[in-house]
Amino acid sequence: MSPELHEKLKILMEYLEDSGLLIGGEKSIPYGHQVQVRRFQETVQVCLYHGKKGFSFLLQGPGSELKSELQQELELVFHGKTQEPVSESEHEIHCGSDESGKGDYFGPLTCACVFVDAATEPKLKALGVDDSKKITDARILRMAEEIRRLGPSVGRVLVLKPQKYNELYARFTAQKKNLNHLLSWMHATLIRDMGKIHSDLKKAYVDQFARNDGISPLVHKEYPHILVHQETRAESRYIAVAAASILARAELIRWHKEMEEDGMPLPFGAGGPVTKKARELVASQGAQVLESVAKLHFKTTQEVLG
Repeated sequence: MSPELHEKLKILMEYLEDSGLLIGGEKSIPYGHQVQVRRFQETVQVCLYHGKKGFSFLLQGPGSELKSELQQELELVFHGKTQEPVSESEHEIHCGSDESGKGDYFGPLTCACVFVDAATEPKLKALGVDDSKKITDARILRMAEEIRRLGPSVGRVLVLKPQKYNELYARFTAQKKNLNHLLSWMHATLIRDMGKIHSDLKKAYVDQFARNDGISPLVHKEYPHILVHQETRAESRYIAVAAASILARAELIRWHKEMEEDGMPLPFGAGGPVTKKARELVASQGAQVLESVAKLHFKTTQEVLG
């Protein structure tokens, strides 16, 4: 394997790990390397190639939601524009937005936005704010409380519990829109909220989740002066996005804890244990129970209800 191909494979594996996707296996193929990616009952082969014309990738497998999402996201991962370093002066006043729960069958979709200026940045650093994927759930809950204590003007959270999520998802689908449009609306809503509170806000950082920018048009309707800067793995670079990832993740964890206290412990993520739990719930409480605890458009619903 060439050094160039090895580097691209490393990038792919890091992306899959961060996204919580399963790796079904990998093997060498002519002029490249193939990785099998799985989610629920969907399987996609990601083929990486490196030759005289440089690097390329190809997705193989039947058309599916996973394949469509991977095509968009791997375009960003492999071919996204390299961003210029952001100076400290640009860092002084900005906000960062991130979401959680997108890949979880059970639970809400949450989004958070955190405002950072010269006064709040050192406080966030002192708390040890980092990407929520690197922090235990118990510590996320503690850190989220510390961030909240900095004041309501610093952190804002939007939580779509399953019933509301399903309602909005159906509404967006009826308008021929998808999950990325819903996510764009959530991020834009919070960025606009920050614009109302902080008149000096001119820049917002978002962890990029789609190739097309659906956030800026929604923000610019009210705040044309706020530049929305989307970047892959933004939570590892901007402390505002990292803090937002903590607030968003904390809301997801809190919902699961409340369900557990009510006698209904539900697993995170998707896959075998989640499908098994969903079947148990339907068997004991009927199909309607899924409307209030799960994201119905996942293929898990079809698997459970037949």
